Amino acid sequence: MDIIKQLSKDEARSFKLYLKKYFDQGSRLLTEQLFDAYRKNDLKDSEIKKLYFNDLTNNTFYQLKSRLTENLYKNLLQLNYKKDEKILIQNYLILAEIFIYKSAFSVAYDLLKKAEKKAIKANRDYLLHLIYNEIISLGFQYGGIPINNYIEKKRDLLNKLNAIDEFTYISSKVTWLLRNSNFTAKGISILDELEIIKSKIEKFDLIEKNFTLKLELQKTIRNILLQKEDYASLELYLDNTLNDFEQHKLFNKANYNHKIIMQVWLINAQLRLKKFKAAVGNTTLLNNSLNVFNKLYYNNYVWTYYQCKFMASYYGGDLEAAYDLLEIAKQEKVLVQSDQFNLFLNLNFCMVCFSKNELQKANTYLSALWQPKIFATLSTELKLYITVIDMIMYFESNDFDYLIHKIVEFKRKFRSRLKNIRYERVKTFIKILNLLAKNPDPFQNSKIKKLIDHFVFNSPEYQPGSNETIDYKTWLLSKVNKQSYYKQLQIELID
Repeated sequence: MDIIKQLSKDEARSFKLYLKKYFDQGSRLLTEQLFDAYRKNDLKDSEIKKLYFNDLTNNTFYQLKSRLTENLYKNLLQLNYKKDEKILIQNYLILAEIFIYKSAFSVAYDLLKKAEKKAIKANRDYLLHLIYNEIISLGFQYGGIPINNYIEKKRDLLNKLNAIDEFTYISSKVTWLLRNSNFTAKGISILDELEIIKSKIEKFDLIEKNFTLKLELQKTIRNILLQKEDYASLELYLDNTLNDFEQHKLFNKANYNHKIIMQVWLINAQLRLKKFKAAVGNTTLLNNSLNVFNKLYYNNYVWTYYQCKFMASYYGGDLEAAYDLLEIAKQEKVLVQSDQFNLFLNLNFCMVCFSKNELQKANTYLSALWQPKIFATLSTELKLYITVIDMIMYFESNDFDYLIHKIVEFKRKFRSRLKNIRYERVKTFIKILNLLAKNPDPFQNSKIKKLIDHFVFNSPEYQPGSNETIDYKTWLLSKVNKQSYYKQLQIELID
């Protein structure tokens, strides 16, 4: 039975307590036996019957199964009475119906008012429509209901629901037309294409008149461009839309978080396009946004701000600004308790110091992550990538003997992970690193040079913020070209 397979341990335990409470011993034991048979075995009904209930007739067996199913439903309803707002609202509606059967109309009305309040708070408009229907219907039997008020409420709600339906139609139409459009091949911009799409859709002016709907449409268009990985169009669209919304003063305290989210995606698009100077400028605007309305949204987005500004500064060629930003970030009281934030700080401090050729300081920050209480909390993937950084540090320190030992240990520790094709790049890099450590003049060795050339050729275009932290391709090229890692990185970013 699928229903039994879906139960959690707590739900299974609760059901057995339910049986104990409501059934006599004979019925309970039989029902419990059938429950356990289905839970422990992946068998068909006929197989369960033959194995555990062969003495029962088919009719009796299926009656037992039906009783089991029915009582599972009852227990789950009881257990999840107020699991979320939607379920609780529907339970209020059911209870109101029960009291209407009892002609206890005032109690039913109180329950419907509770349901109305919950539905409004949770923005459950379609449930609210049902609630108003129930209240108006009850008003014909119970004189204590201001029925005209509810008729007006229902009319206003219907207007809202009609607008939502219209928006859903328009949004779906925009989605279909934009996904099937190849505007870049036609040599036009995303803005021009959107104007063409607008002209093809009836009642598009409904969105132009409603800022909430405009925000939703912006989200739809943004997601389509993200799915297409069209970051140039995404940057143009978001920059233009933000300016338009600002010019018409559409943002306020209630919806200001949408402005922040749009700014973050604009910066992310610029980082992908390697427009670091523009991204730095927009992180300043993002910081301004976090400080309005008495820092209402500051705590929610401050980490995102630091991530964006760090990447823009570091990859934009300003190591000092990147380092200074991390120094400021570690003073943020709202962030310092977060393990993820401390991981971000130490890894990026390490990356900056490595890029400045300050290996001892870089090692100090990396060592902080090797503390058992921190390292144990990291995912296996993160542990793998941090270990690779550590091995690069040993190479830079000319500690080749210990590096060879670490590589053997690395292969053993991450053996199963390295079998996955996803980590083929890491596996190849470690092979090259091992040869570099064992050869006294590796960059003059034709075999090693050929392996490096092949690795570089097959490496994807460098993208800021990759899991590697120290990019393997860039690091190898810096050694081949006898220049600093950071200088080679700037060349990669320009190319």
